[in-house]
Amino acid sequence: MTKTLELYNTFKDTLGEAGARVLIEAFDEVYDRGHSNLATKEDIGRLEASLALETERIRAEIQKVRSEIEKLRSETHSEIEKLRADTHSVIEKLRADTHSEIEKLRADTHSEIEKLRFDTHSEIEKLRAETRVEIERTRAKIEKSKTDTVKWLFVFWASQLGAVFALFKFFMK
Repeated sequence: MTKTLELYNTFKDTLGEAGARVLIEAFDEVYDRGHSNLATKEDIGRLEASLALETERIRAEIQKVRSEIEKLRSETHSEIEKLRADTHSVIEKLRADTHSEIEKLRADTHSEIEKLRFDTHSEIEKLRAETRVEIERTRAKIEKSKTDTVKWLFVFWASQLGAVFALFKFFMK
């Protein structure tokens, strides 16, 4: 039994599981006929024919598996290409959306800057007008102060002149 298992393992690597099983069954059949009897040419011919049929069947299965692998490879390749195209279109859409959002933000920012510029300009003009009014008030106060000063200077000079004239008259008498 251990020899049969060793032979099966040896043939399984070369012929595959089914081929090794057929060969071992053939050996068992020959052995069952009697191990003192040798195989006849007819037995060997049948065995060769059986092995040839099994080999062809295995080759057909291998070819079938290869074609299935190729079909799967082709399907996988087409799916990858489809995913690649989908990914590319999603990226392009995101790129366009991002670009439009940036442009919208740029326009909004520009609008806000213009509004701030207008508001700032208005505030500056308001401050200028208020400053002009204050300057005019200050000028008016200075003008009034000058007038009062000149009036008091006149009163002072007139009283000084009167005092000098009174002293002059007092000493002249």
